[in-house]
Parts: sequence; C-alpha cells; structure tokens
Amino acid sequence: MHKKLYPAFRKLFMAPNPVPVKAALAYREVIEDYVRRPLVELTKAEKTELFFVLDSI
Repeated sequence: MHKKLYPAFRKLFMAPNPVPVKAALAYREVIEDYVRRPLVELTKAEKTELFFVLDSI
C-alpha cells in the first residue's frame, strides 16, 4: 500500500502544507480552492503534476 501511495505522498509535500492538500481536496470537489495569506496557491504546472498523480492511484 505504501509503495502504491508513495508518489501521492511526495506530491502532497511539494509545497508548504496545507496548500497541496487543499488543492487535492478541491480537485475532488470536497472544498473550495483557496488558501489564506501568507500562503500562495500552487502554480498551474504544480497542480497538473499533483492531479496526474492523484488520477493514477
């Protein structure tokens, strides 16, 4: 199980927490896609990488 989910673990920590986790939850339509300052949202490229990994598990 760990080997299967490891790529997702890596991507969920690619930026300061909780930004990638919130982006993943927004992608699954659990929450709205926003973060409060001083955090910034993921770039479009980072979101694409994250969503690709999420879709593959």
